[in-house]
This record gives sequence, structure tokens and C-alpha cells, in this order.
Amino acid sequence: YILKIDKTSGSDVATDQPLEYYEDNWADDARYSESLGFRSQYDIFGNALTIAPFGPPYHENQYLETYFLYEHPKSKDITNLQKQYIQDYIHAFETALLQDDFGAEQRTYTDYIDSASFADYFLLNELTGNIDAYRLSTYLHKNRGDATANLLIDNGLIDRNYSRWTGISVDYLQSINDLKNYLSNRLEWMDATIQAF
Repeated sequence: YILKIDKTSGSDVATDQPLEYYEDNWADDARYSESLGFRSQYDIFGNALTIAPFGPPYHENQYLETYFLYEHPKSKDITNLQKQYIQDYIHAFETALLQDDFGAEQRTYTDYIDSASFADYFLLNELTGNIDAYRLSTYLHKNRGDATANLLIDNGLIDRNYSRWTGISVDYLQSINDLKNYLSNRLEWMDATIQAF
């Protein structure tokens, strides 16, 4: 899954509108809807939101809201089950982050994120003073897991692939592991090489 926190129309000009339309009408940038994404359960201060979601563009409380837009699968392709899954996941993460006791040794919010990547994002954006950070042009991804590889096996796609391309003798699961090992080793080499500078 890939989600983004951004304007609804991004920087794209609608093809059905003349350029003059955008001289005084930017409402399309903030026209959130249930078909495009979902809203955080909490406002920017960490309080539970009580106002209804998907209000008119630029309403007086919109600054309090954060919307997650479906990027992959696209809003036109995502299924209701996928929507429910990713919404529940994000909402569970937000709740864990807000309710965790940061004085305690055990935390639950880390069950939902890659802690190093999460911290790097904040450090990088604070270091550069990125004014769009956290509210625009922000992408989040959630891996489906190694279950994707198993899905291909369970549905017979791997067998059909190898029967289609005769003469190929490959251990599919070993190929998956080889690719993972290559990427891991490559990243270690890149880290070591960059640190040498």
C-alpha cells in the first residue's frame, strides 16, 4: 500500500478547466472525499476529532485535519476490504502512538512502523526546514509482507509461469531469498562506501 498526505489535485491542472480558473479558485486542492481517502481520527494536536469528515474545501477547521489519500492501489482500483484494512492499520498506529507511555520500556506504536525510517523522515525534514513536511507531499508505504510471494504459489501462477517458459529450471523461493540477500548486501556495501567519504 502507498498512501499520501497531500492536496487532492496535487499540482495538476484539470484538463477540463481553462488556466484562468486557477487565478481565484483553488478549491479542488482541498476537496477530500471518501472515495479518495480517509481522515485521521485525531487533530494536529492529538485530540480526537469531533467534526464530520469531508467538509467543504477550506472550511474553518480544515487545518486541524489530516487526510490520507489512496495512491496504490489507486482510489479507482482499491477494494472496500483493502480500504478497511489500511484505515484500521493507520488508526491503530495513531492510537498506539498517542497512548504509549514513553517513560516505559515497552512501546506498541513500533509494531506498526519501521522506527529508523520514521525517525529519519522527521530528522531530515526538520533539518531542512521543509515547510511542506507532515502536511503535503508526504508518502507512506506499508508492505504487504512475504505473503505476496506465497500468494503467487497458492494461486498456481508460478507453475503456470514455468510451464509457459519451458526450459527454465528455477527454485522460486530460493530466487526470492537470493534477491533479498542481494539487496541487503548491496545496501550494506552502499552504507560502508558512503561512510568512507
